Amino acid sequence: MERSGRVSVIVPVYNSGQWLEQCLNSIIGQTYQKLEIIVVDDGSTDHSFNLCRRYAERDRRVQVYRKANGGVSSARNYGLRHATGDWVMFVDADDWLECEAVEAAAAEMVSGGDFCFCNHYLHYKETKKEGPWLYISTITKEEWYCAVISGWKGDFCLGNYIRAIGGKLFDLRIIRENEIQFREDLYIGEDALFILQYLRFVKAPRALARASYNYRITEDSAVRRYKTDLREQLVLQFEGIRELIGKEGLGDSSYLQTALAIFAWGSFNLLIHNGRLMPKGQRDKAELCREAVWWKDRYGRYMKCPAAARKQTPRFIRLECALAGWLPVSALCCVGIAHDRWKEGRK
Repeated sequence: MERSGRVSVIVPVYNSGQWLEQCLNSIIGQTYQKLEIIVVDDGSTDHSFNLCRRYAERDRRVQVYRKANGGVSSARNYGLRHATGDWVMFVDADDWLECEAVEAAAAEMVSGGDFCFCNHYLHYKETKKEGPWLYISTITKEEWYCAVISGWKGDFCLGNYIRAIGGKLFDLRIIRENEIQFREDLYIGEDALFILQYLRFVKAPRALARASYNYRITEDSAVRRYKTDLREQLVLQFEGIRELIGKEGLGDSSYLQTALAIFAWGSFNLLIHNGRLMPKGQRDKAELCREAVWWKDRYGRYMKCPAAARKQTPRFIRLECALAGWLPVSALCCVGIAHDRWKEGRK
């Protein structure tokens, strides 16, 4: 069946009034005109919904839906159910696109691509940094799995964006035929699991050198807040990753085992960091690393990097792997705390 070339752009919105106009203006102003802009208000309590309706009145390509609050995954799945384009792109309401973002990505799909990754600018406070395109432009499909699982390529941190859903163009037919959707019980790592599901059915992702997606990190981002259910979220994500690797038949790959080890160590360190984010009135020094100790007890067998792929492991993870052989877990937690403090000092 001949394709129309339409791109469905899905924007989940929840109390996003501060950034929403910049986001929607950047989508409406795309040089690529064959757009279906699906805005899903996920039960906002600010002026976001009224703002979205004003945009729909001015541009017939904008379709606004409102639903009860169910989280970002629920909003994206809702948008997917209403999408009618050939391809789909997700844009978070606090991010925005460069004017040729969709045109450049769509050109890759027209020429035979089935998954296109746009390079990005990372914005944090007053800083702007271009993404690591050179590190991903020539990687294989297996290396894509590793990058999405771990967020790293060798000793280089690719950051959260490589695992995020924004700035990537997907084939809606592949999504529908294989019943790919976001897990609604996750709000951490749900993007990565969606991408890993999608990777099973594509040939090889294409990466665009030109930065065209603007990814904003804010002080109240989910990754920067104390979370009472972080351990449960990480378990759901880790088990989901293991299941997908098994379905793809990559369980014996040393690179994938290394990626799992990096993720497991990263979760260990994230639980330590989360303990340090606990409100001071609730913080108990003796309990600071309780969640990390639990994680090490349960997933310690995965926190071993195969020798064949150890060079693919970040230096600090290699150090932790070495120390784990002779240090008790309490001492490993002290190492993690010291590293967390060092990273804070560098910001």
